[in-house]
Amino acid sequence: MDELNTRNLQIIQRVTNEARTEVKFTSLWSWFHMEYGIGQKNVNQLKLTVKDHDNLRAIVKQTTGIDLLNPLPSGSRLEVAKSISNEKLCSENPNRHHVLLNSPNGLLTLNGFEIPLLLGSSYRCDWRTLQSEFNSVEKIIVVENLQAFDYIKMAKLPIELKKSAWIIYRGHNESNRAVSDLLNKLPKTCEIIGFTDYDPAGIEILLTSIPKITSCLLPELSEDLFKQGIGTEPIFQKQQQIIDRFSQRELPKIINDYWQALLKHRVCLSQELLLSRNRLLHQISLFK
Repeated sequence: MDELNTRNLQIIQRVTNEARTEVKFTSLWSWFHMEYGIGQKNVNQLKLTVKDHDNLRAIVKQTTGIDLLNPLPSGSRLEVAKSISNEKLCSENPNRHHVLLNSPNGLLTLNGFEIPLLLGSSYRCDWRTLQSEFNSVEKIIVVENLQAFDYIKMAKLPIELKKSAWIIYRGHNESNRAVSDLLNKLPKTCEIIGFTDYDPAGIEILLTSIPKITSCLLPELSEDLFKQGIGTEPIFQKQQQIIDRFSQRELPKIINDYWQALLKHRVCLSQELLLSRNRLLHQISLFK
C-alpha cells in the first residue's frame, strides 16, 4: 500500500474515535503493523493500545495533513484543497453534481442566453446552477447512450420537442446520481421523456431507472423496422435475465405491445441505429 485513500481514513478515524482495542487483520492493518509497528497480531486480529491510537493519529497527520480528531474534510476538490494538499482525499467525485446538456435544434437557452452547440458537442455544468431555470423547463429528454446524446440533432423528433426540449445524458455512476438529483428537483409540470435503445435493457431503464418519467421515444412498429435489426439476436440473447423478469410483469398496454414485438422478432435496435437509419421517433405515454 503506497498511500491512504478516503475509505482507509474513514476506517482509521472510526477505530481511533471509538478507541477499539482490536481490529480484523486486513491488508490495511497489516500495512500499519509491518510499516509502522502498530498493534500486536493475534491470529486474525490486531490488538491496539492507547499508544497505538496516538501513533495512528500522528502517522495520518504526518502523511496526509489530516487531524483525525476533527471531521474529515468534505466537498469538492477545490473546497478540500483549502485545508489539505491532496485534494483527492475525502472529496466528492468531480462528476457528482455535473450533467451534460444538449439541444435538438442546436441552441441551448440558459440564463437568458442562447448557447450554440455544434453537432457532436454538448454543455457540461453543475446542475445546481440551473435551478433558477427549472420553472421554464417544459420538456426534458433523458438519453441512454453517449453517442446518441452527442448527435441528438440527427434525431427525427416530434416538432414540439425539436423546438424547446432540453436533452440530458443519463450518465453512469456519479454522473447518473447528478442526473437523478436534477430530475427530482424539476417541477411536476415538466415532462420527463426517456430515450433508450429499443431492446429489453432499454425497456427496463424506461420502467425502472429514470425518476419521474412520464413518456418515452420509440419508433413506429413495422416489419421494416425489425428487418433493420438483423444480426442483433446474440445481443438480445444476452439480455435473457431481463426478458425473464419482465415477461412476468404486467406492463402498460402500449409498452406491452412494444415488448411483445421484441419477443417475437428477437432483435435489439440501438439508439445509434435509429438515428443513422433516420427512423421517426414518437413520444409515447408510459402510463396510459
